[in-house]
Amino acid sequence: MLQRNPLRITLLVSLVALIAAVSLVFGGDGYFYAERLIDAKGGQLTAGDGAPGTRLVIPEGALNEETLISMEVISDGVSRIDFNFGPHGAVFNKPVQLELSWATLKDVTADELILYYYDEKLGEWVEETTAVWDETGKKAVLYIDHFSRYYFDRR
Repeated sequence: MLQRNPLRITLLVSLVALIAAVSLVFGGDGYFYAERLIDAKGGQLTAGDGAPGTRLVIPEGALNEETLISMEVISDGVSRIDFNFGPHGAVFNKPVQLELSWATLKDVTADELILYYYDEKLGEWVEETTAVWDETGKKAVLYIDHFSRYYFDRR
């Protein structure tokens, strides 16, 4: 007859809980993806080494329920970085801070870049004009009420 080991069951349950609480992160040359469950208490998702300085900060109350938030960063390392966030169509109850980094681009300053977002109503890319450019941190900081797609390109 099989005997149950309470310690083994406790360890297994703890391991499953730990895996569920940790962000899924993977990437490689020019590609980075991460996802994390974030609830009404808020939280953040960072790109780590995939795009140093790229971060999404969701404040308490911005979401009504637990939501799987994702971040995808694609860079050619020279002139362009694309940012995609999910779930597509997510709308927030209050502004969410988005920090988009261009640190992986070689020899470029803020003056040489344009940040675009995709306007689904117009069906075209539009220059983002509300972002605050942080030359020292090599990032643009903006506040959003819904997810869109973004990209940096050289002028």
